[in-house]
Amino acid sequence: MKSKKKSAILVGIGAIIFLAITWSIFPLVYLWIISFAGLGALPTSLELPKRLTLANWKEVLYAGETIWPYMLNSLIVGGTTAAITLAIALPGAYSFSRYKTKANNAIFTSLLFFRMMPYISLVIPLFFMMEKYGLLGSRLGLSLSHLVYTVPVGIWLMKGYFDLLGPEIEEAALVDGANKFQVFWRISVPLSAPGMAVTAMFTFLLSYIEFLFAVILTRKLTFTLPVRLAAYMDIHETYWRLIACSSIITLIPMIILFAFLQRHLVRGFTMGAIK
Repeated sequence: MKSKKKSAILVGIGAIIFLAITWSIFPLVYLWIISFAGLGALPTSLELPKRLTLANWKEVLYAGETIWPYMLNSLIVGGTTAAITLAIALPGAYSFSRYKTKANNAIFTSLLFFRMMPYISLVIPLFFMMEKYGLLGSRLGLSLSHLVYTVPVGIWLMKGYFDLLGPEIEEAALVDGANKFQVFWRISVPLSAPGMAVTAMFTFLLSYIEFLFAVILTRKLTFTLPVRLAAYMDIHETYWRLIACSSIITLIPMIILFAFLQRHLVRGFTMGAIK
């Protein structure tokens, strides 16, 4: 009886896992199907298209207004945001981790305030700041505006990884004559590579898919992918087939980035568990 009960439990768990995986994968599969749907198909009715065509992909990739300029803008904005965030978050998180004063703790905790603020309340002052300094409508201006929420995230993530690094190696380096900057740059930063990979991945993703700042602070030549996808919807029609094609293309840089950083990401996600 116990073996039968155990088998039933395992079957139930397997069924739940299968349903969860199916529920997660189905939107991507159906998105792929919609991208090949011809005219007359109803992609919103969860029906298989009656006619398949490559016309949707042709229009998005190389006919008419292609997606490539918008992808380039998103990649540049996301990469710039991730690079600047790491440049600020690394020394910031290291100081919060190594110098635990009341003032540092208060400042570190206050970073959560920026994550709790609604973005719409931040975009208005950012709009006027970018306009004043000539950055409105530029990719650099959009990247700098994204730092409002990527820097707090980056500091919180990196502080956790610096906390996991024991001070013994740093103390030994100080005894051998290294100064504090050399300890930070030559020892702590290389050892925190997994944390840097996770932070870069998250901050790039936050910037890459961000819509509100992009639609307000950019102009036609600097529109990013989310803004372009939103343009496929107007008061007369929603171009579901083109949205499907563009959405699949949007996933490609994230898949490549994940594959490139996979080794560091696995180490980064498990560092806290194996300490």
